[in-house]
Amino acid sequence: MRRGSRLLGAAVALTGLAVLFSSAASPATAGTKKRAPKIVFAEFGNNPDNASEYRFRVGTARARSVVVELKESPAEGETTGPKETIHLSETDGTSSPQLWTGFTSKTREAPCYRAAYIARNPHGRYALNYRLCIFRPGSGEAVRVTPW
Repeated sequence: MRRGSRLLGAAVALTGLAVLFSSAASPATAGTKKRAPKIVFAEFGNNPDNASEYRFRVGTARARSVVVELKESPAEGETTGPKETIHLSETDGTSSPQLWTGFTSKTREAPCYRAAYIARNPHGRYALNYRLCIFRPGSGEAVRVTPW
């Protein structure tokens, strides 16, 4: 009888340890699904529906909001003046990646800006920074976008 109770006690102890380890592992793996947003692509161009506006399009994963912040950039690596924030609207909630679109006027005080594309969700933010230069030589228009 004594030997049977030892085996039973060992089995109960092993079961208890297994339950303890499995419950300790659950909180560690639960946080892996909580991830910050990611910008897959960022576009800048003319608005095909309105010739007086520029269009910003951003493709994201896991974003709840996307903005583009423009700040005047007189020289490489420098910014001056007030910041213009353009809030982008989700274009289609079913596409992958999520598409966000926003517009701004073509009238600009300076030819170059620092454009910060920022995606946010409750678990963090993701930003891409570019130097955006808009030139109007004669009748044509050329745009230069370089990483910040």
